[in-house]
Amino acid sequence: MAQILITHSSTKDLYSPIASIKQYNEPDFEDKLFRYASAIFENYYVFKFKFELNCDSIPGRKFEPDLLLVSKTFKKWVILEVELCKSPTQHTLDQITCFSNPKFKPTDIVDYIIRKNPEIESKKIDLLDCISNFNPDLLVVLDDYSDSVFRKFYDHKKQLKICVLEVYRKIGYIYDGFRFGGDYPYELTNSSKLEYIDHQHYRILKKDFLKDLPDTFDVKFDMEPFPASLVKMTNRTTYLKIPDHNIPADIYLQIGISLSGEYIIQKL
Repeated sequence: MAQILITHSSTKDLYSPIASIKQYNEPDFEDKLFRYASAIFENYYVFKFKFELNCDSIPGRKFEPDLLLVSKTFKKWVILEVELCKSPTQHTLDQITCFSNPKFKPTDIVDYIIRKNPEIESKKIDLLDCISNFNPDLLVVLDDYSDSVFRKFYDHKKQLKICVLEVYRKIGYIYDGFRFGGDYPYELTNSSKLEYIDHQHYRILKKDFLKDLPDTFDVKFDMEPFPASLVKMTNRTTYLKIPDHNIPADIYLQIGISLSGEYIIQKL
C-alpha cells in the first residue's frame, strides 16, 4: 500500500489512501471530486450533471451521470461518471453503454446547466454551439487502481477512458492529499491518428502534423512522460519511436498538442 509523506519544517506526516481504510462512500467521493474539480480540470467549466440521458442500445431506460466538463474554449465536453473501484455492477455497465452514445437535445442540456448554474448564462450561445457541434467524451473516475477491475470495464468497452483520483488522509487531520492519473481529458489543438507498427514504433497518419514535430521530444500517455523521437527511413517513411512506455498495443490512439503545448498520446 502506497503512502504519501508530507513534511512541514519540523514535522513529518504519513498520509494513507482512504480507499484502503474505507471512510467514505460513493457520494462522499463524488463530493470530493467536485470540490477540487476546478483545480484538477483547470481548462474546463465543471458542473453537477444529474440530467437524464437515454440511448438506442437500452430502449426505455434513462440514466443520470454525475458531472459534466465543458472546455473553456467550447471545443470539447465530457460526461463524468464517478465510481468506487470495485467490480462494476450491471447498472454501471449500462450507464457506460448509454453515456458512450447518448441521445439528447442540446437546448435541454444547456437550459439545465444554466438553470442550475445561473452565473454561466452569459455563455449560453457558446454552450449551445459546443453541445450541438461536438460529440461528448465519456470519462469514468475511480478512487483506486485495480487491474482486475479495470479489465472488467475494458471488457465492456475497450476504448473506455478511466481516470483515478486517489484521496490520501492522516487520521485526525482535516486536510486531504490527492493523486490524479490515467486518461486525463486533455484538449488537443492539433492531432493525428497513430498506426501501431511494433512495440517501439508508430506511424503518424497526418502528414501536416508530422512535419512540425521536433526530432526529439517528450510525449505523455496516462499523464506520464516518455522520451520520443522521429526515425526517418531510406524509403522516406518516418516513424514515431517511443522505446519505453506503458501504451497498450490493441487500442486506437491519437497524438496531439495540448493547450499548454505538451505532446499527448490518448485514446480515440
